[in-house]
Amino acid sequence: MIICSNCNHQQQSGSTCENCGQLIQEINHSEEQHAQTPNENTHTDKSNEVAATVTSQQAESTSNETLDNIKKGLGSYWKFFVELLKNPTKSLQLHDKHLVFSIVSVSLFVLTLSLGYYFTLNTAMGGIFGELEDMLGSFGGYDYGYSGAGEFFNIVLKMILVGAIAFGISYGSLLIIFKTAKLELNPKQLFIQFSSLSIPFLVLNIVVILLGALSVGMLANSLLGGTVQLYLSLVPALLVYDKLTSHPQRIYYGVGTAFLIGAINILINSLLLKHIGLSTNLL
Repeated sequence: MIICSNCNHQQQSGSTCENCGQLIQEINHSEEQHAQTPNENTHTDKSNEVAATVTSQQAESTSNETLDNIKKGLGSYWKFFVELLKNPTKSLQLHDKHLVFSIVSVSLFVLTLSLGYYFTLNTAMGGIFGELEDMLGSFGGYDYGYSGAGEFFNIVLKMILVGAIAFGISYGSLLIIFKTAKLELNPKQLFIQFSSLSIPFLVLNIVVILLGALSVGMLANSLLGGTVQLYLSLVPALLVYDKLTSHPQRIYYGVGTAFLIGAINILINSLLLKHIGLSTNLL
């Protein structure tokens, strides 16, 4: 496109203006477009600003929704927790929809058990910064590899593993007993009910932690041992007794459950865990 600088006449080609005869020069489209760029850039900046604002609002909305869901979940679990703490027998009526809450409950039980074990041992050895290596090395006859207070996480993580294995032994024993008694029971439902029964003992573990932190070692140690014996040995026996309501030998099956848990515990402890520096001598 050619534009005359004298009369602004536009024409396709030529060196002189067809209107006034003035010499003219060709102006290409890139220069025209360049003249329009500031306005286009301004429009683009405004569009980007609007898009950024919308994205920010969406992210904030998602964040608020996530927080609301977390609060609702915590509220629901707290209600579940308090209800079973007041009446543990309601655990025997739980079904699949309570799977997540039961997993949370038994996980908290194992965690608080491990922390209670740690603080009880610290109290027995004269404080958190005492030398625990001798105590841990002789407890059950195994070397826990402790070398100072900096090994807090090492001890707790090992005890979490031991607690999880001990729970697995009790749960596995329940499956074996029910299979032997020919009772058709959903393994998932059994897991949910047994895990949820840990809630009262979870509270006892918290008490043990507080007693250990307050250096009340003897009471903390007794309570810790009782908690482990009750939940991982006695509760499974009572659960078997409750489920086999019409079985003529349910007393023997209940007692046999406790013996089976102890036997498997000793077997796994002597054949496996002893070689990796752990012990399941919780029962």
